[in-house]
Amino acid sequence: MPPQLLNLPHTQGLRFASLLNVEDDPACALDPDAGLKFGGTLPEQFMDSRHLPYPPVKPKPFAN
Repeated sequence: MPPQLLNLPHTQGLRFASLLNVEDDPACALDPDAGLKFGGTLPEQFMDSRHLPYPPVKPKPFAN
């Protein structure tokens, strides 16, 4: 079971990167300047601060 669990993120498209590579990404230099009431991810802060619509989401994205 553990090998299957360790491989699960990759099967869902998740990719890992080192902190140095992530810090070099231009998105890390941007400041969304948005404090969200319930927190939120960096992409959510950018969407809200620029008044952009969220992309559509399937009700059950992993359902067959």
